Amino acid sequence: MPGTTLWWFEMYVRDRQPVAINVNPQIKIKDDPNPAKNTQNQRAASLIASSVRFFRTLRDKQLEPDVFHTKPQHSKTALFNNVMKMLPEAISF
Repeated sequence: MPGTTLWWFEMYVRDRQPVAINVNPQIKIKDDPNPAKNTQNQRAASLIASSVRFFRTLRDKQLEPDVFHTKPQHSKTALFNNVMKMLPEAISF
C-alpha cells in the first residue's frame, strides 16, 4: 500500500471509533461572532443548553421527522401519519 494512503487506511478502516465525531475532518463548530462566548466553558455550556433544547423539542413532539415522499398522494396524508405513529420502535426507521 503506498505511503500516502496508509494514514487514510489507518484513520478510516482500522480505527473502530465512531467516525463522524472522532476522525471526520469535515465537522467543525463555528466560532461565535462575540469573542467572549468562545471560551471553552462558554462553548460547553452553550452546547449543553442547545442539546437540552433539542431534546425537549423531540420529547414534546414539536419536531417532525424528515419524510421524503416518493408517492405523496399515498404518503402525505393523515392516515399515513397515524399508521406510522403506531409502528413499534423495533421496526421503525
